[in-house]
Amino acid sequence: GAELSLSADAQAAMDTMWKTVEKLRKKKLVSSSECTAFQCLFLHAGLLLLSEPEQALDLLKEIQECHQRLSARGTRQKSKRVRAAATEESEEEPEWVEVLMDVLLGLLWRPSRLLRNVVEHVFRGLISRLTPAALDLLLAVIDPKKNAGDVYDEEEQEEEEDEMDVDEEEDSDDSDDSGDSDGSNDKVGLEKGDDDDDSGDEMPENPEEMARVDSALAAVFKERAEVKRRRREDKLNMLHFKLRALGLLEAVVQRSENATLLMRIVEPLLALVNKVSGDRQAAPLHEKATALFKQRVCKARFVVQPSDLAPSMQLLESLLRMARSSPTLVACTLCTHASMFVLRAVKKSAVAMAATEKPTKRKRTEVETPVSLPEFASLQRVVELFRSALEEFLQKRSTRLHPILFIELIARHPDLGKHLVPDLERLQPIAVNKYRRKQASLMLSTLSKEKK
Repeated sequence: GAELSLSADAQAAMDTMWKTVEKLRKKKLVSSSECTAFQCLFLHAGLLLLSEPEQALDLLKEIQECHQRLSARGTRQKSKRVRAAATEESEEEPEWVEVLMDVLLGLLWRPSRLLRNVVEHVFRGLISRLTPAALDLLLAVIDPKKNAGDVYDEEEQEEEEDEMDVDEEEDSDDSDDSGDSDGSNDKVGLEKGDDDDDSGDEMPENPEEMARVDSALAAVFKERAEVKRRRREDKLNMLHFKLRALGLLEAVVQRSENATLLMRIVEPLLALVNKVSGDRQAAPLHEKATALFKQRVCKARFVVQPSDLAPSMQLLESLLRMARSSPTLVACTLCTHASMFVLRAVKKSAVAMAATEKPTKRKRTEVETPVSLPEFASLQRVVELFRSALEEFLQKRSTRLHPILFIELIARHPDLGKHLVPDLERLQPIAVNKYRRKQASLMLSTLSKEKK
């Protein structure tokens, strides 16, 4: 058979790739999973050299740089000057895992099952190295706020324009019909000779000119149909791309216990679920995103740090604002599940932060005694947030809040829910309708059982 010939640059890149792979086989990098991931990525990029040499050269260069930067970090014997230079470089350039994440997303966009398997395998081996900035690159794929001008919005805009065109045509037809009806009485009184004169005025146009007009119109309609076809194809490709991105996010939720990363997933994923809800063409995306959100994210286990307290509180406040403006019960329920999940992180972070604070000599005995959760300032803020939401639910007739928010709080976090008892007793008799008075009574009944 004919031998494949490579250019000088491609052959040099291939030789370098093989040398790197041999080194990875002989010695472990930082961990065996990272070593296997880089081997898989290098070998696949080498295969691409045979079919797409120009793109594969850039791909191999980026992978090689990421591997070198990781190897340099793994080397502990560095001089102070080298460490300082590495620190300055890291401040100016993105982390290697961010560059590699961008590479993986580029491969994931291609409609290839083999590429998808390669990306998933490599990504699973690098989850332990994932940074918030690298995760944000992945979340940008599904976050409607960061890709507001994607093909979904373009197609919706096009459909609206089409409807406007149809309405305009109907209006013009109606006006023509009305004009005809207005002049019908005059036409009835016309004589036969007048009709013959009018018909003589409307002479047919030149056949060649009409043929040119017909061909021009046909070209316009054909081009418009082609544009619609490309947009439908782009929308389908984007749908598949987002489905693959959700697969990577699921791997993060399953394999990572980093609360910082898990908290960053909540809001973009919830926004995606609400965005595609009701879109029949995006039904697979909605089902997968909803299942990931309810079954994986909101039930994930995580390890918190004291530094997670502030961002978790901000996220909780944002989720409660979303619940206040939720258009449906389903959307409010999803906000509720997310709020309960984030509230777990807030409570754990508050306890972790209290444990790190060094007690003074005067207060040593006080700190040694058990401290109830609401005594922390952050959890007092949580109680205030839910108290404000409860007042809105019971007193504002037009509220979009639903009782499930408070029922879940009482069921899952009774230590915080009990602080709403005075507000429930005060607001229950003056609630805006019977339904909400009944819900307030049920909440009080549940809390009284918890006390017993």
